[in-house]
Amino acid sequence: MIAWCSMIGLACFLAALQRIGMLALCGLALPAGSGAPLAACVGTSLFMIAASALAPAVPLPTLLPLALAVALAAAALAHRVCRDPEPGPALPVSAAGSGAGSGIVVDSLLIGLFGMIALRGYFYDELDHHLPLAFEILRGLYPPPYPFLPAASFRYYLGVDLLAACVTSVSGLSPWYAFDVLTMLCLWAMLRLIRVLAASAPVAGAGALAAPLAVLGGGLAWVRFVTDAWRLRPDLPTLFALPFSRLEYEPWQLPPVAGYVFQHPMALGLPLFLACLVLWLHGPRRLAPLAVLGGTVLGALGLSQTVLFYLAVAALACGVVVRAALAGRASASETARWLAFTVAGLTLYVLGSGPTRAVAPGGGLLALRWPPHLGWGDDWPFPGYLEAFGIPAALAVPGIWLALRWRWEAGLLLSAIAIGTFAGPHVVEFRQSPWNTTKLFVPFMLCSSVLAATLLAHVTAAMTRPWRRRYLFACLLPACASPLLFLWVRALGPLDVDPAHRPIPRVLLPPPEGGLDRVAGEWLSLHAGRDDVALALGLHVTAFSGVPSFAPPGGTSAWAHSLDPDGRYRRDLALLWRKLPSELVARYRIRWIVVGPAERALLGPEAVRSLADPTRARLRATIGSGAQARRIHEVVAPGAR
Repeated sequence: MIAWCSMIGLACFLAALQRIGMLALCGLALPAGSGAPLAACVGTSLFMIAASALAPAVPLPTLLPLALAVALAAAALAHRVCRDPEPGPALPVSAAGSGAGSGIVVDSLLIGLFGMIALRGYFYDELDHHLPLAFEILRGLYPPPYPFLPAASFRYYLGVDLLAACVTSVSGLSPWYAFDVLTMLCLWAMLRLIRVLAASAPVAGAGALAAPLAVLGGGLAWVRFVTDAWRLRPDLPTLFALPFSRLEYEPWQLPPVAGYVFQHPMALGLPLFLACLVLWLHGPRRLAPLAVLGGTVLGALGLSQTVLFYLAVAALACGVVVRAALAGRASASETARWLAFTVAGLTLYVLGSGPTRAVAPGGGLLALRWPPHLGWGDDWPFPGYLEAFGIPAALAVPGIWLALRWRWEAGLLLSAIAIGTFAGPHVVEFRQSPWNTTKLFVPFMLCSSVLAATLLAHVTAAMTRPWRRRYLFACLLPACASPLLFLWVRALGPLDVDPAHRPIPRVLLPPPEGGLDRVAGEWLSLHAGRDDVALALGLHVTAFSGVPSFAPPGGTSAWAHSLDPDGRYRRDLALLWRKLPSELVARYRIRWIVVGPAERALLGPEAVRSLADPTRARLRATIGSGAQARRIHEVVAPGAR
């Protein structure tokens, strides 16, 4: 009875203080220490699973208070268990103890830097994928259909979109800013968990180096920038503009970890992936607490990023092998712990996503690459090992030797993950999108940076402070130059800058407005029904309305061919714009037709007559004037809805 009263009281408290509820859930209200990031991950994971499982049947405003209360209770329990030495070994004290002040300063600077860049605009597929999905969830569509092809079967990991919708519902923030808040919170958790992993090494200072190197470490693509600058001898404005016109300096074909911080499913998946490793290494030894805590995080990882979910299952199996090697014999109890961890995670993943929506690795999703090679077509060439991975990967090789020499369990597990994820993209390919194949390299880059930081801490341990600073500066500057160039481009200009354009540094700006298409989308969001479908070409109409539109997927979307492999939907779309036949309008449940300059160029004479026929459609709104006006028509023919 007391427990139920406490839960109800907590739910009422959260309902009264909605604007800080989600921040508390994400860990900022938890006590400082090495258990705080784990508690944040466990609480967020349970919230995601509960919300995803119940959202199809329970409206989001009704679901949120109770789900937040349960998640906060789980976070508090996880924080207590992970700090309690009785059920298992305590987490490394040095992760939050020695150097905690400098660690907080460094983490705050990194979060501020990435947060400032995230707030300036949209990244990757945020505008043409994640933002409309979040708007659809806010409209009560869960699971949401694919925004630009609602009739197609759509399986996707929706965790970050669900969280963004929840942040918007709780805090009142716009969804595009909710994604930015999640970016900063996920970066905080990732930095803290990297420190926990590195701090278990038998050398001081590894955690302090590992966190910034893991986020800012990268390859040697910056060398091209230096050689071009030397060859061209440009004036200062041209030198400033050079990274914007020569994007291979980044290199964009395989972004550094700093780039994946802005890729929302990876940004959420990485701290959950690291939390699984920390729970395995430092969590409770007893089977039941480990299955509950680890299974919750692993299940949420499946909802967040499926590639990392299956990698985590394989990594935990490597953890069993590592412990058997260190002990000199196989252990049935460790195998049982792995089974409990993974079975609980898989069960909660299927429960949260629904058995028909879980993204499985089979079914044509994976393809074997033989003979082994890299590169994914003309649009996705591999930039080269030095350009992509550089100094952290090179230093990881002696770092692996140190882990073997020290018999360092976390280091050996990170070494196994690094070797596996480096070899994986050579022999395996995701057919749906080459972009997903490149994500296999992200854990490799993270693990390499942790191993490299451990090596640097070991080498500089006996140096005096001045010499240690010089040595670290000489190693870290070339290791971090390419990601810093990457952030330079993202902070001061758009990705696809015209080579002749010389950007001028600008102050922090909100995301682009979207013009009249955005206004039309906002009008639709107020007047369209929950299950309505629109016919529109404007990206911003769909992105800001939450109304799925029957339209060709955006140019950067990875789903264009996987959802419409035989081109049937695209043929129907062309026919709709030419003739607007009633049978196709009814088949795709189209109720709203948005006609702007792009749509008018596609309209055939029959479609124009249909829109002018009051028995077929009626004009509901006109946004703007003249040739640029957007006219919103409502279909009124029977059976069209």
